[in-house]
Amino acid sequence: MIQIKKAHTQDIPFIALLWKDKLQAPWTEEMIKDSFDKENVVTMIAVSETPENGKQRCVGFLMASFLEEAELYALVVKKIVQRQGIGQRLLENLLDFLKDKNVSSLFLEVSVENTKALSFYEKREFKKVGERPHYYLKEKQENEEGSWVTALVLRKSL
Repeated sequence: MIQIKKAHTQDIPFIALLWKDKLQAPWTEEMIKDSFDKENVVTMIAVSETPENGKQRCVGFLMASFLEEAELYALVVKKIVQRQGIGQRLLENLLDFLKDKNVSSLFLEVSVENTKALSFYEKREFKKVGERPHYYLKEKQENEEGSWVTALVLRKSL
C-alpha cells in the first residue's frame, strides 16, 4: 500500500539520492534541507510498506514552491515502481494542497525529449505556455560533445 505524506528531515537523503539519479541539475542535501525551512515550499513523499517486514520505504517524492502561483521543482518515482499510479497520487495530493492555499495555477518545466513526462502531464490537462531553448544540458554519450535541449513550460489552472 502506498501512502503520500509530508516529507521530514529524515527523508532528505532519499530525496537527494533519487533527485540525483533521475533529474539533471540535482539539488544537494543542503539545498533540500534549506527548502524545508521555507513556508512556501512543500515536499511530499510516497511511502510503500514492505509486506515481508512491515518496514516503510520511500518510492517517490515531489517538491514545489507556491505563492499566488506554484512551480513544481521535481516529481520523481523510482523506476521499479513507475506506472503504478504513484506519480498521479503525488500530483493529486499536491493539487489538493495548492487549492486549499488558493493557488491559481501550477507551472513546471520538462525536456522536450522526456516523452514519458510530457505524456503524463498532458493527460492531466497541463498546457504548453512557453519554451526555453537550450535549457537542459543533454548527457554526453561516448565520444560525443554535450548538447542542449529545449524545455517546455507547462501550466495547469487550478
